[in-house]
Amino acid sequence: MPLCSSHSLSHPLSPSLPLSSSPRPPSVAQDQGIVIRRYRGGDQVEVLSLFSRCTLGHIRPAFLRGLRQTDNVGLALGVAVAAAVLSGGSLWAVAGACAAWVGLLLFLCWEVYAGYVRERLRSDMGDIEAHFLSHPDDCFWVAEAEVASGSKVILGMVAVTREGESERERPEQEEGKVAQLFRMLVLPGWRRRGLGRRLAQTALAFCSERGYSRVILETTTTQVAALALYSTLGFQKTATSVPYLAMHPARISVLRLEKPL
Repeated sequence: MPLCSSHSLSHPLSPSLPLSSSPRPPSVAQDQGIVIRRYRGGDQVEVLSLFSRCTLGHIRPAFLRGLRQTDNVGLALGVAVAAAVLSGGSLWAVAGACAAWVGLLLFLCWEVYAGYVRERLRSDMGDIEAHFLSHPDDCFWVAEAEVASGSKVILGMVAVTREGESERERPEQEEGKVAQLFRMLVLPGWRRRGLGRRLAQTALAFCSERGYSRVILETTTTQVAALALYSTLGFQKTATSVPYLAMHPARISVLRLEKPL
């Protein structure tokens, strides 16, 4: 039975688990569970909101990471000294120069992730059904729960596609197919509850069933919790890159991970 069918995987929630972030996430009814199911067209608004919120949530840790970098601290001191010399020792000039440097660093971190959101909304996330559900080797799942009010809310998502558009025409039985795992995101208030692991395991089970030989994904160095999860699932780093100039000041790197099946 293909895991990307309408069949749902559910797991009971433990109501004793603490909430970990603000704003407070919706309260799930105690007699309900989280259901992992195939994406439907009516999910679009919630899914895009979750995608944007989770991705932009990396801006703050990236910015703080950048502030702690030794060379950035040295550069800030250099800017302060230069401002002091040029202004004849004006504290306002020094403060303004330092604020400008910090503002630039924050802008660069914002641009890395906000630019990524803009790019993805114009491409695959702009038409999820066409990009993730038009081929039997692909799928897009959401994690959904019923809240205390009786309505339903999407708490997470994950997607799988076959690597390389040119491979679409290859025979189904061909060996060596490679899957790409995308959009592994969980609502902030529901992290550290095992939901990310269940989403990943759903995707990996699908990849095994579809005959993939390995799974690859890309993530960034700011996503520490995700990296820890991928490590426990058997993923190993195969490459590191810094594809955008804006990533350099905050020391944001893109990591390519791989897991054989």
